Amino acid sequence: IARFPWVRYLRNEENLNFAGACNAGARAAEAPLTLFLNNDAYPIGDALAPLIRAFDREEAVIAGGALFFEDGVTQCAGFVVLPNAHWHYSYRNLPNDLEGVTRSRDTLGVSGAAMAVRTQWFLEAGEFDEAFVNGFEDVDLCMRAHQEGRAIVYAADARFAHYEGASEGRYDR
Repeated sequence: IARFPWVRYLRNEENLNFAGACNAGARAAEAPLTLFLNNDAYPIGDALAPLIRAFDREEAVIAGGALFFEDGVTQCAGFVVLPNAHWHYSYRNLPNDLEGVTRSRDTLGVSGAAMAVRTQWFLEAGEFDEAFVNGFEDVDLCMRAHQEGRAIVYAADARFAHYEGASEGRYDR
């Protein structure tokens, strides 16, 4: 990291989990947009430009892209709520060329594995709730954005590979 002078590196003395680490990073951010990217995810091609374009609309405060498994099958194309009231990844385990995967749109939520936010809004909205430990922080944030009447954008051209659950200790709690 030291080879990149424009990068500021924050090292936490203890594991703050997903929410705490992201919150610390957002507080240190100086840019109007902050990208949260899991350590088991990486962009495919130019994934950042479509995320930035998602914020052309003033009401958009959160944007996320398409997540794919290692074999290219869709992992997540936004969130849906199932009839049993459970949140679920939209288009999970379906082909990556379906219209719902390839078409950008407003959505109920996007995965925190590759999520961009308006930094100032994120900080003012209370950040990720650190009571959640490695799960549902993203859902909670998206629900709060909806309660404020804000838009959450699924940016289909922002594509990421995500080795879901590959982080050590992911399911300890």
